[in-house]
Amino acid sequence: MRMAELQAALQAGMADRPHDQGLFAEARERDRWQRIATAPEYRAMWQEVCDGAARYRERPIKVLPYSLFRLFRESGSRVEYETEYFEHRDRLNLFALRTLAEDADEDRRALEDTIWAICDEYTWCLPAHLGESPAAGTGQGLVRHEAGILRETLRPQERMLDLFAAETAFTLAEIVSLLAERLAPAVVLRARSAILQRVIEPYGGGLAPAAWWETTRMNWAAVCAGSIGAAALYLIEDPAILAPLLQRVLATLDCYLDGFGRDGASTEGIGYWSYGFGFYTYFAALLKQRTAGRIDLLRDERVKPIALFQQQCYLTGNAVVSFSDTNLTQRYLPGLGHYLQKIFPEVLLPEPEFQARLSDDYSAHRWAHAVRNLVWHNPEAVYGLTPTHTVYLPDAAWFIAKQATAAGTFCFAAKGGHNDEPHNHNDLGSFLLHVNGDDLLADPGSGQYTRQYFGAERYDYVCTSSRGHSVPIIDGQLQKPGREHAARIVGVQTGPDRDMLRMELAPAYGNASLRSLLRQFTFEKHPELRLILRDEFVLEQPPAAIVERLVSLLEPRLRGAGIIELEGLRSRALIRYDPQTMQPAVRWEQFIAHSSETRTVYLIDFALAPSQARVVAELEIRLAGERR
Repeated sequence: MRMAELQAALQAGMADRPHDQGLFAEARERDRWQRIATAPEYRAMWQEVCDGAARYRERPIKVLPYSLFRLFRESGSRVEYETEYFEHRDRLNLFALRTLAEDADEDRRALEDTIWAICDEYTWCLPAHLGESPAAGTGQGLVRHEAGILRETLRPQERMLDLFAAETAFTLAEIVSLLAERLAPAVVLRARSAILQRVIEPYGGGLAPAAWWETTRMNWAAVCAGSIGAAALYLIEDPAILAPLLQRVLATLDCYLDGFGRDGASTEGIGYWSYGFGFYTYFAALLKQRTAGRIDLLRDERVKPIALFQQQCYLTGNAVVSFSDTNLTQRYLPGLGHYLQKIFPEVLLPEPEFQARLSDDYSAHRWAHAVRNLVWHNPEAVYGLTPTHTVYLPDAAWFIAKQATAAGTFCFAAKGGHNDEPHNHNDLGSFLLHVNGDDLLADPGSGQYTRQYFGAERYDYVCTSSRGHSVPIIDGQLQKPGREHAARIVGVQTGPDRDMLRMELAPAYGNASLRSLLRQFTFEKHPELRLILRDEFVLEQPPAAIVERLVSLLEPRLRGAGIIELEGLRSRALIRYDPQTMQPAVRWEQFIAHSSETRTVYLIDFALAPSQARVVAELEIRLAGERR
C-alpha cells in the first residue's frame, strides 16, 4: 500500500473523538461488561477471573531477580524465570478484566501496582530470546563505526524486541486506553512512556538493522509485528508519523501470510496457528476500526483458507493432529473462533466444552486472547465439526482422515513435507492413529523448551528425532534435518470406502545406498476399519538391517506370533505382522513434554534381516473394538 493511501485511510478514521477511542469499541461498552459479569453463558469464564484475582490479592507482587534471569545462560532452563515473568502478566490480565467489569477500588489499585511492577522490569524480553551478543551479557548498548559508516548496532536489553516485549506493549497500550479515566494519571503516563521507549522507538526510529522476524514466515512475524502495530495504533495519533511505522508492520504481516500455501495449513502446528493467526486477526480488527473500514486485512484472498485450518486439525474431543511442536490436545480460542465465523461462515468450531480456559497456558498470560475470549463471545455461534471427512493439504503435505462409525470415530493423519520446517521435527512419513479419544499410535508432540531444545542438541530428543516417530530406521540410520531432506508425494486417492497416500522418503535419510523408499498408507473404511502400511525399500546392495518402527503412548502387548495389541481407555487395535520376516521388540524412552510432564513413549520395532536389495515390509492395524 502506498504511503499516501495509508495516511488517507488513517485520517479517515479520526472522527471528533480522541484517535484511540474507536479502537476495540466493543470492549468500551459498559453494558457488555455487565453481561460478562452476570450472564449465564459467561459464568464459567468469569468465575475463573474472579477466583484468580482473589488468589493474587493474597500474594505480594514478586520481583524478577537476576538469580533467575541468569539461569537460561547458565543451564538452559527457562521455567524458573518465566514462571515469575508470566505471573506478572496473569495479575495484569485478571485485575484489568475485573476493573473493566466491576470497577472496585481494590482491583484498580492492584492493577496500578501491577502496571508499575511491569514498568520496573529490567527487560520485557525473555532471557531465551536475548541471544548471545555482548549486549545480552552486559545489558549495554553497542554502536560501532568504521570510517564513519555504521557497521553494527546492539540495543540495550530493555529496548530489545521479542514476542513478549511486543505483546507487553500491546497489552499495556490497550489496557490504559480502555481504563485511562479510571487509572491514576501517573500510571497511565508511565505505561505509555515505557511502551514508547522500550518498543515503539527501537522499532520505528533511529538507525538499526531490521530484526530477523521482520521477514520470517512463521508466528513471530504475526505476533511481533501485529503487537507493535496495535500498540502504535493506540499511542500514535498523527497519521504522518503512524503511517511509515505501519507500512513496515504490513510488510512483515505480508511475509507471514506468504508462509502459508494455498491450502492454508500451518506446518508449525495448530498451537502456533492459534498464536500467530490470532495476533494477525487482532491487529487486523484494530486497523479496520482505525481506518473506518478502509483497510481490512482479512479480505486478503490468502486469509480464508488459513481461517479454515483449525477445524481440519481436530480429531475427537480436544485431541488434535500433533505434528511439529504441538500439544496432544488443545482447547480452542472462542473469541478468535467466533470472530472468524462471523466473517467466514464456513468456519466450524468444536463444541463449547473444548473452549480455552483462562488457566490454559496459551490464554492465561496473553491479554489479547483473554479479553477477546470474553468480548468477542457470540452466543449465536454454531458448533460442531464434520465427524467423517478426508482432507489432503497439498502444500503442507498433510493427510487427515476421520471416519465415524457406530463404534466410534477412527482418525488417521500422516505427513510429508521437509525437515526444515518451523519448529521442525524429523518426521517425514510419520503418522498417527487416534480412535475414540485414544492415541493408539502417536506423534509424541512438543518437548520442554530449553536452550538445548532449540540448539545443536535439538535432535537428541526423542520427540524431535525420527527415532521417536513411526518411520523406518535403515542400517541404524535416522532421518536428517535440513530442507534437502524432503518427502515427495507420488499418489493421493480418496473415496467413500478407501483412502490412499503414497510418498517417496529416500531423501529423508541422506543414505547414498538408498535409491528409493516408497511408503504407502491404505485406509480402508468398509467393510471394516483398518490401516495398511506398506514400505518398499530399494538399495544399491542388501542392507545389514531395516527396522520398521511404530510409536505409541500405550504399552503394547505381544499376543502370540504375528499380533501386537494396543489398548486405550475406550478402544483397542491389533497390529498384524509377518512373524517369518519380522522380529518384534518393544522398548521405551521418556522425555519432558512442553507441559513439563514426563511422557513415556513406547517404541515398537519390527526388525528385518533382508538378503535382497529390494525389501517390502507390510503392517496392518485393525480396530478391535472397545477396551475389554
